[in-house]
Amino acid sequence: MRLRRSQPLDTKYEDFQIVNAMLPRKYHPALQGNVYERRAASVMKQLFPADKMGIDYDQFLDKRPAAPKAVFAWHQDMACEL
Repeated sequence: MRLRRSQPLDTKYEDFQIVNAMLPRKYHPALQGNVYERRAASVMKQLFPADKMGIDYDQFLDKRPAAPKAVFAWHQDMACEL
């Protein structure tokens, strides 16, 4: 597999085309416990009352409008075979 960067490592933030932040809740704890998380947890508890589930991974992408290099290809993370 060939790994590619969307831009060189020395690119200034204001020139970024796309920002891919992995595990933002870990590095910025203020993002934890937001309204979306609380509602999702409520739905999960209603659907699976006997199961203990929680957030495994979080990520966000920021794409600048009309940025030609802001490409994040369609993909599937952690695919498993049945």
